[in-house]
Parts: sequence; C-alpha cells; structure tokens
Amino acid sequence: MRQRHAAALVGLVALMGAAGCAATGKTVGQTIDDTTLTTQIKAKLAQADVRSLYRVNVDTDRGIVYLTGSVPTEEEKQRLADLIWRLNGVRAVVNELQVRG
Repeated sequence: MRQRHAAALVGLVALMGAAGCAATGKTVGQTIDDTTLTTQIKAKLAQADVRSLYRVNVDTDRGIVYLTGSVPTEEEKQRLADLIWRLNGVRAVVNELQVRG
C-alpha cells in the first residue's frame, strides 16, 4: 500500500513538474536542480546567521542565482554573494540587493 502511495506521489510531482517546465522552457531536471539549489542557498543563509534574511529573496534559473530585497550594509550584500558562490551548481550570482541601513 505504501509503495502505491509513493508511486502516485512521484507521478503527481513529475506531472506537475512537466507542466511547470512547459511554461518556463526548462526540463524537469533543470527545474529540480534549480529548486534544490535554491533550497541549499536558503539553508546556507540561515546557517550563516544572516540578520536580514527575511528581506532577501532567492530565485534560481539554470544555475544563475538572483538575489533581491534589502540588507543593512554593503558588507552584508557582498557576504551573501560570497556565501552563494561557494555552493556547487552556482553558475552566476546576480546580486540586486539594495542597501538600506
């Protein structure tokens, strides 16, 4: 019974992913990779004790990470980008964070 539920869940996720991929032009694999990378980035930022994390948005598209939102200092802006660059799978960081002290 559990295997049947697991198989149904996997099928549903694949179907939803395929539908989403058609809209974005990404493959299912790219979508999963980007989602995984975004999750890793958010976890890394949480571990780094980023005070302004709640004002930072992270989006990933084909390994390119887009940061938007605001941070209190220029140093914090640079530190976030540096943390993200260290993760496997990051091809580029587009740091559009605004400094608002």
